[in-house]
Amino acid sequence: MTKRRRSALIASSASLAAEKTLYKNTIKKAGLEKLRKEQQRKKRKKGGTFYRNRYFAGLLKNNIVLSSNNKSLVKINGWQNIKKIATQFKKVKTLAKLTDVINTTKNYKPQETQEKVIQNIYLFILDMHVDRPWIFSKQFIEIYSEADYQYKFWSYIFELFLGRRQDVLLRWGDTISGSCKKVGKKFKLDLRLVMIQDDENIVDGCTGEMAKKATVKKIYKDKLKSTIASKCHLNTFIKELPYIRAQDVPLIKMPIIQIAGFNGKLSVISLPKKKEYKLEDIFSFCFPKSLKQIETGSLENLINFLSTVDDMLDNLRKIYHDNSSSVANDIENILTEVNQKKKLNYNAWITKATFEKEDDDEDDEDDEDDDEDDDEEDDEEDDDEEGDKKEDDREEDDKEEDDEEEDDDDG
Repeated sequence: MTKRRRSALIASSASLAAEKTLYKNTIKKAGLEKLRKEQQRKKRKKGGTFYRNRYFAGLLKNNIVLSSNNKSLVKINGWQNIKKIATQFKKVKTLAKLTDVINTTKNYKPQETQEKVIQNIYLFILDMHVDRPWIFSKQFIEIYSEADYQYKFWSYIFELFLGRRQDVLLRWGDTISGSCKKVGKKFKLDLRLVMIQDDENIVDGCTGEMAKKATVKKIYKDKLKSTIASKCHLNTFIKELPYIRAQDVPLIKMPIIQIAGFNGKLSVISLPKKKEYKLEDIFSFCFPKSLKQIETGSLENLINFLSTVDDMLDNLRKIYHDNSSSVANDIENILTEVNQKKKLNYNAWITKATFEKEDDDEDDEDDEDDDEDDDEEDDEEDDDEEGDKKEDDREEDDKEEDDEEEDDDDG
């Protein structure tokens, strides 16, 4: 075979190999694209029913039952509002009347620190409706993000009312509690009310989750996460109280706050029986976004919600103080030869927090991917995935070309 003929055959073989590789890559890309679309289709199919069923299944696995009592075991604190001001809210039918109420509120002389806090919350909300009413317009609401609701509306009143004590620290923005870390899960919570005891012991007293709007997926997913995380906190709290009496364990109630936009729900988890937790929805509240809501009592209702959470934290504080050390009489123990320092067998009460893989924040994608605000982020993620695929394809092409060259050399 002549040298020219051999070169022609090699060139023809290389061209054929290149076409073959191109064909394989085309088929591979089509397959990857089909797989990606199928995964997106399956993700979209996980609608309300899927997350609702997963929520109830998650409660069942964690020995958590929903309260069926019509009468709540948690008493709502409805007496913290300032009557001289609150009675004026019923007159708020126009902006002119609202201005009069604001003047009345500003002129009020608070009798104590608590009244000063409530007065400031009143003014914070009322001034919004006079000075910046457009922030409650449909146009603005449609473009708000979760962070917008947190920073513009909720964080100020939470910090002012619930964060005024030195032993309560509000942790905002996807923080992870030590209780969850200890059981190997890293639930990122939007809000944690951390109680600092004895300048060293830190106990989570309340959890909070926020969303820009209420969707079935977001509500059930966040509720399950915050409920199981609160179970971890409850278990840890009980372990911190070695001398608590068995009859006092059911008195421990952990508040759970869930907010979507301007609306919120307060729930509580407790342990009324051994190895049986109870979840109870106890109170609905909202951030007043209209004069009608102010007129019909939404602002007073908001104060009632904050006061109730504050009372529950006070109760946790008292239980911790009363049961973290023994109150037995050492002299009596010696004389009667009876050990009164009997510790609670917490293993007989609590159960391990159980998580499905999908429940873990580490495996979660952005929960706001259903919202228009996150479309651009999703597109960027898709572009990144496509870039990775192209890079993989290029590596595969190079590998196949190397194999072809080796085959040619062997030939």
